[in-house]
Amino acid sequence: MAEAKTKEAQPNTDNAYILVRLREGALIGIVAICLYLSLALFSFDPADPGWSYDSGANQSVSNLVGKSGAWIADVMLFVFGYLAFVFPMLLAFQAWQMFRDRQRQSEFSWLIFAFRVSGFILTLIAGAGLATLHFYAPGESLREGSGGVLGIEVSQALEPAFGYIGATLFLLAGFLFGLTIFADISWLRVMDYTGQKVMTASAYGYHQWLKFKSQREEKEKVKQSTESRREALVKQVEKNLKRTAVKIEPVKPKKQEVSDR
Repeated sequence: MAEAKTKEAQPNTDNAYILVRLREGALIGIVAICLYLSLALFSFDPADPGWSYDSGANQSVSNLVGKSGAWIADVMLFVFGYLAFVFPMLLAFQAWQMFRDRQRQSEFSWLIFAFRVSGFILTLIAGAGLATLHFYAPGESLREGSGGVLGIEVSQALEPAFGYIGATLFLLAGFLFGLTIFADISWLRVMDYTGQKVMTASAYGYHQWLKFKSQREEKEKVKQSTESRREALVKQVEKNLKRTAVKIEPVKPKKQEVSDR
């Protein structure tokens, strides 16, 4: 029976070891992709040859990660607009979550993975629609606007049916719901945490105000005491100036009487 238990425990140990190493490798890969996308997007130049513009194979590229970065940045900005910058942010958040939960032993679930991917997609769709509806002016530098092609299609599908305000309401709800699924955010915990921090900050601010008020009152008392002493000193000086000077006359020596003796 001891040998059977040892054989059963061995596969579990091997699986745990493999799972830990796969997590570490996934963390490294996510960080690398996050940096790659960030460099590609922030160094994007519309003059670089890309998916929507190609001036030849010899065209110089100013993108920090080369032609591939210029091409990928062009595609992402064309499709998602400024929401393309959300990709590296969400990947960085996912990497932080993996690093935070590195000691937690849990098996990979395809159902949870698909659920979180759907939240990611919903966040992008709703965010692109919101960007197109509310951030038109900042997106004039992009060919397809702030929300890209996706934002244009979403806004054109919702705005005629629900109006500007209704479409904004639905898109905002979808954005928050998708972010909740992907980032595993509990808004009740967020509200509790925010309320706790607000109360702590209010108590700290009130304590500092009382401390400042006490110091100001103490300074005022010292100032009044100093002023009263100065006034008393001035009065004493004036009194001394008005006082008649004391005359000191020399004492005449008395004649010594000669004794009868």
